[in-house]
Amino acid sequence: MIVLFLSVLLWFMLAACGFGPDKATIVIISRDQSDTTSLNPSRMRIASDLALRNSQTSVSKGMKIRHQFITYAGDGEAGVKAAEQYLDTDPSVIALVGDIASPSTRLVAEVANRRNLVHISFFATEDSIFKEYPWSFSYRSTLEQEQANLIALLRNHLDASRVVLFRTDNATINSRIASLRASLEQSDISVVADILHGRDAMDFRPEIANTAWPDVDAVLVFLSASQTDHFLQQMQLSGIAVPLYISTSSLSVEAFQETAPIQMEMYTLLPSMYLSIETAADPDFVSFRNQYQVAMGNNRFDTGGLWAYDGFRLLHELIQQVGSSEELRERLSNYDKKRLVGRVRFNDKGSLQDNVFELISLVGGEYEVLDK
Repeated sequence: MIVLFLSVLLWFMLAACGFGPDKATIVIISRDQSDTTSLNPSRMRIASDLALRNSQTSVSKGMKIRHQFITYAGDGEAGVKAAEQYLDTDPSVIALVGDIASPSTRLVAEVANRRNLVHISFFATEDSIFKEYPWSFSYRSTLEQEQANLIALLRNHLDASRVVLFRTDNATINSRIASLRASLEQSDISVVADILHGRDAMDFRPEIANTAWPDVDAVLVFLSASQTDHFLQQMQLSGIAVPLYISTSSLSVEAFQETAPIQMEMYTLLPSMYLSIETAADPDFVSFRNQYQVAMGNNRFDTGGLWAYDGFRLLHELIQQVGSSEELRERLSNYDKKRLVGRVRFNDKGSLQDNVFELISLVGGEYEVLDK
């Protein structure tokens, strides 16, 4: 009877720390893929599944880690409501992951911080979320780093002081552009025109024809991958020669060769790791790349999958070493190692310290790394 009592007591003590007796659960909150044109829900699910499978292969003993997906349609409030209901029933939850956009990620951060659970985001670009909520961490390059690199391109390489924005009208991009415009203004770079397009728009010829190109030094393109393909073709047919910056999320290394017929001056940013995709020797990276490309149903290795995969692998590794979400938070705060995405260490705002991006010039389907 005493042994039984102690066993039950131990279970409750573990539950109070956020664990069950032999497992830890990561709750992943995401808008359903059927409810968005963004591929981020698929990227996160595929990356998480591959990370969990490979983590279980590399760790034969220790804490059993499981993923609990909570998907929703509609407003982000629906996602966090479902998550809270689940959290009330499962004491083994140690961390939350999500969401796919900044507004809904902020809601997840609020829940995680109220419940003292570690929260990781791979897609939110609103850096202030992670400054405001100390239990939340951003596992991606920061918006500040992206903007610094872009401004370096405009000022140091293009001598550009007047730009036009072509962008998709969605919450994530709108958040990025609001911050970008403030940074451009501080750098004395004016936005001549800010042209928004719906997610399904593929014909940009009217806007191209109506833009006062003599007053433009460069074009900043924040469109989806398919929209960018159409935009580049239409710009080339227009005969307008102006440098183009293409958002990182719209272009992959494998897509570089597809730009060969586009005889225009083009630039982008890519993480350093992506520039060695074909020569990378790390077996974990090679294995993930091959599995991910097949699972995504295409041959492009996008810039979102590796961040999520590497972040999940880090969570799995640290969970094996800790006894509570508080300890997990401490380990993340003090972490400093080189990983697949580059050097990983967090600043006091919960964002990654190191700038892993390279400035890239696209010429004839080939790329050249520029000085920042």
